[in-house]
Amino acid sequence: LKLLRNLSKITQKELCLLLEIQPGTYNHYERGLNRPDVSNALKLCAFYGVTLDYLFSGNMAGLPHEKAKEIIHYHAKNNA
Repeated sequence: LKLLRNLSKITQKELCLLLEIQPGTYNHYERGLNRPDVSNALKLCAFYGVTLDYLFSGNMAGLPHEKAKEIIHYHAKNNA
């Protein structure tokens, strides 16, 4: 989630206001302490343009080509 948020160039606070998610709740999602419930997962998928499969398992198979390229590029740039 942090990767997707960084790609979107948005702060946690801004995202939470837009998607009506409690900041503490979202922070726990990003830190891996909790998983989003269905309602919040769908909001996050719609906002970030990813699938539930990617959100929960990291499987990029169903992602739009451009989104997958963006994620791969981000990983390469930040893990070099």
